[in-house]
Amino acid sequence: MKKLFILIALAAAAFTGLQAQQIPLYSQNWYHPFLYNPARAGFNDQAQAYFIYRRQWVGFEDGPQTQALTFDMPIMSKKAGFGVYLFNDQSSIFRRLGGNFSYAYHLNFSDEHRLSFGLSAGLQDIRINYSDVVVLDPTDEVILNGRRRNSFFEAGFGIHYYFKKWSLGLSAPSLFGTDLRYLSQSGQAGYEIQRHYVLQTSYKLKLAQEKFTIEPMAAFRTTEAFNFQFDVGASFMYKDWVWINGMYRYDYAASVGAGFKVHDLITIGYSYDLPINNLNGYQTGSHEVLLGVTFGTGGKKDGVADEKTQELLDSLIGITNKNDSLLQELIGNVDSLNGEVDSLKKILEEGLEGEGGGADQEQLDSLNKRVQDLEDQLQGRLDSLQKQVNKNTDKANDNEERTRIVDEADLEYKRGAELGNYFMVVGSFRIEQNSYNFQEQLTREGFKAGVVYDKKRKWYYVYLSQPDNWEKGLEQLFKLREDNERFHDAWIHIMEKSFK
Repeated sequence: MKKLFILIALAAAAFTGLQAQQIPLYSQNWYHPFLYNPARAGFNDQAQAYFIYRRQWVGFEDGPQTQALTFDMPIMSKKAGFGVYLFNDQSSIFRRLGGNFSYAYHLNFSDEHRLSFGLSAGLQDIRINYSDVVVLDPTDEVILNGRRRNSFFEAGFGIHYYFKKWSLGLSAPSLFGTDLRYLSQSGQAGYEIQRHYVLQTSYKLKLAQEKFTIEPMAAFRTTEAFNFQFDVGASFMYKDWVWINGMYRYDYAASVGAGFKVHDLITIGYSYDLPINNLNGYQTGSHEVLLGVTFGTGGKKDGVADEKTQELLDSLIGITNKNDSLLQELIGNVDSLNGEVDSLKKILEEGLEGEGGGADQEQLDSLNKRVQDLEDQLQGRLDSLQKQVNKNTDKANDNEERTRIVDEADLEYKRGAELGNYFMVVGSFRIEQNSYNFQEQLTREGFKAGVVYDKKRKWYYVYLSQPDNWEKGLEQLFKLREDNERFHDAWIHIMEKSFK
């Protein structure tokens, strides 16, 4: 009986395509490495949830299926992370239910140097349905016993190292190696949970002014008995919102996939595995779907944005009124000057009449010409100022969606010159490393660039200049857009109060 049980276990383990590895298999774990490594809990600085459904070996009756649900978020001002992982993995006569909680601690040595440690703990339940096994002797006691189940405590450990564009993770998602026993009238049978180890690494290469990213990656999985498997592949991503990827999984399958993001809130991914081992021809491949939701970027935030926009419009109206006041003052000065000119003309005319009985026409013409030139010059200056005020006001209103008011408490200075009341944004990024890459590129090109993090909106902003006042900032903003097409969508941040 015990030998029969072992044969069943080996057959089911082989059926997973993992050469006796007992942890669920995923093809999109490169995108969501928290599936294998608890050190990645809260690593992305945002709360996020993912659902994954995997259907293996389509065409095989009762082929392996896996459903997984994860949630992780940063805590303790992003110095740590919390996560939850639930899964249901069914292969042949085996069904495995599990769930665990994870805690990670992140050490930030510098802006581009990060080390994380993680622990996970939870429960798993393994059910074995002997009644589904086809055997020569249907009266065997193992078969007659029907279903068997056993629950046990499991723990995991992980470490993740990030340096600039390189990522390296090592984890043990199944750490204890529990030996399960199933009792019957004629004896007992055993099922050993082996310790598992996973090594993952990747490197991001930025191309074409940060628009494209190529990320080579590799993963190695093994057990204490050295039942190993490795993956190699690469992903090609455009602007961090749409991607395609390909991967080779040793002695199992070639995988291709694609995905995209919707407003940085929803992530949708799909992967297809084409079998290349001896099961090819008996099944049509494996399908995997990923659905992710990122929290903290919508909902109530839209209302806050509307409120800030209204504040901005009120401020723009104030600027327009101030400009009108300045124009009226200038017009009054011109009228006063014209009055002084008329008085001067009268005095000169009377003076000429007193001396010679009448004004010299040539002298009067010369005086009139000088007065007319002065009036034309003043009027020209007035018209020029009026055009500039109208231009600035119109552009400011046309681009009010590119102007933001932010409270000092919501900003976290990262690098570059310290901030004043205003700063001009030329790039915004969700991923911190991407903002640093862009800032470094601008610095190499001769710009004085810096990076600041908006903790409320969860964006990293790359800025260039820090104007002294609003009017000067608008002039610099419009000039920057006109002179450099690269910054055509630059905008200005207004702080409600200055740094102390």
